[in-house]
Amino acid sequence: MKSFSSSVSLGCLLGLLSWFGAGQPLRAADYTTPQKSQQDVEISKDSRVRLGSDSSMAHTKKKTVRLRKGALLVDDTAGFAGRGTLVETTEATASVKGGSFVAEYQEGGYLKIIGIAGKVVVTSKSLFAEFIELNPGKMLIISPSEKKLPEPVDIDLQRFVTSSRLMGGSGDKLANRAKLAKAIAKQDEDEVEGRIVKSPVVLAGRGLAVGYDFAYSAGSPAAIDAMERRGDRTDSGSEIELVTDTENSGASRKNQGGASRLSSPALIDYVLNSSTVYDPNISTLQTAGFPELVEDGSGYYRANNLQADGLVDLSSENGPVRLLAEGTFKIGVSEPATILLGSGNDQVWFNSRGSQTVVDTTLDVASGSAHDVNFESLNGNVSVDGSSLTANDIEFLANGGCLWMTNTTVDAKDVASGTVAMKAGLVDLNNVRVGQGQTPNTLKIEGGNTVSITNSSDLRALVAMTVDAPWITVANSNLQAGPTGDINFMAQCEIDLTNVTMSAQNVNLGVTGAGGLLHIKGSANQLLSLYANAGTIRFSNGAVSLSGQTINLTAQTVQIDNGTTVTNSAGAGGTNVNATNRNFNTAGFGSFTNPPP
Repeated sequence: MKSFSSSVSLGCLLGLLSWFGAGQPLRAADYTTPQKSQQDVEISKDSRVRLGSDSSMAHTKKKTVRLRKGALLVDDTAGFAGRGTLVETTEATASVKGGSFVAEYQEGGYLKIIGIAGKVVVTSKSLFAEFIELNPGKMLIISPSEKKLPEPVDIDLQRFVTSSRLMGGSGDKLANRAKLAKAIAKQDEDEVEGRIVKSPVVLAGRGLAVGYDFAYSAGSPAAIDAMERRGDRTDSGSEIELVTDTENSGASRKNQGGASRLSSPALIDYVLNSSTVYDPNISTLQTAGFPELVEDGSGYYRANNLQADGLVDLSSENGPVRLLAEGTFKIGVSEPATILLGSGNDQVWFNSRGSQTVVDTTLDVASGSAHDVNFESLNGNVSVDGSSLTANDIEFLANGGCLWMTNTTVDAKDVASGTVAMKAGLVDLNNVRVGQGQTPNTLKIEGGNTVSITNSSDLRALVAMTVDAPWITVANSNLQAGPTGDINFMAQCEIDLTNVTMSAQNVNLGVTGAGGLLHIKGSANQLLSLYANAGTIRFSNGAVSLSGQTINLTAQTVQIDNGTTVTNSAGAGGTNVNATNRNFNTAGFGSFTNPPP
């Protein structure tokens, strides 16, 4: 099924206005209609424009109108030698000669053009001067943010005509009604021959909100009555039903290079809850009271904003489940959420372009399944609070934003391959526990600017724990790798440790930038290799206990502040200090004991 653009906004449209032929043109005139009213304007002897309710246009010159907002219908009967009717907006123009079309425009939002009869030419005002010819039953939706025109999509022309007030509910009074009837008959023939297939995807009323309608037949009294009661039966058509063209789009595109693109469907806000059902046969998710979410061809179930509450059971699914919110993604915000994943889930992605919030959420998976569980904001922040999340491999990513995690437990399900990864501009972990149940093999934390680990956080990994950021701060926390594992901290500017316990076979803390600082305050660290290269390793805060067979300190300056004592309590192999400036065991500085350097 071809789709149309989600954020679409804007357009250019509809041609109208002006006298045609030998007659004098009308003076430029403005037309505005209140709600629930229409106005017919004869702009020439062979061109009529019907302005829909709550709409505005200006008749600017011969057979040309400018649509400012709302909707209109153009009905042009010019012959071969005549001049067509032109509708313009800031972004584009739409023109027809001897045909009809409907245009709907929301400035700064979108431009929607629907071919009714004849051939409609839509021309972009962009640098490329691209244009598309629309046949009857084709719809084009243009966004002002798009530099190229999208591909048109097919609609059910009969359903549109019978549900559109602009069309009078039948199109019988259209000057081009014979051409319209021929176009509808052609669609009926195409459906019988299998060249097109109707879908349940419907645009209800003005705008771009997508709905799904399985209950009503096209233009049925029940459908129209229901929409009248909802106030949806607006001018440009309450029931714009998409159909799938199984052969081609029927549109002619001409431009100065560049590949054509399919528009994507307008997206709606969507909720996942205990009623959500997955159908692996047709790749859809459906929640009671909502339309189906259909996999978009690139592997994603997409919506405008996504929300997950209560029990969301995806354990029957097979293969990847990739959810993408074009806006925000909220999990457990309205009520605590429990997400169950099954043995067939090899990828489960909770993605959003905007911010992502995970609160009071429990995530669990069947053993040996659900590798690659991903919480990611593509352009915003990720916030996780009060949650318990378990998976084989689990990632938290805030590209260019911040990752805030508080009062949360993250565990591996399968320690043979488990990895926990966190990456953001700022990573802030407050009372976070990793590996309290099943401990992952690897824990990776990467900050574009800062990593902060505080408030009794307890982080564990069997094989390797890596923290990498320009600035790293750890306070009042425990970090532990397995008995043969490594803890590696790498900073470009500063590592600041306060009352931190580190346990591993090898603990390596490094500051690589010139003038960098490794500052240790009251920490207990096992088997240490500390280096600040051209910078400083500094001990402070009264008492620092180091525990390692051999401890290597390498820096331009190793300094123990006055009043501070550094003790290697298990150092049978001694402490090796490689520094130009040894600011300890001398007046004005603190001391190194047991064993002395």
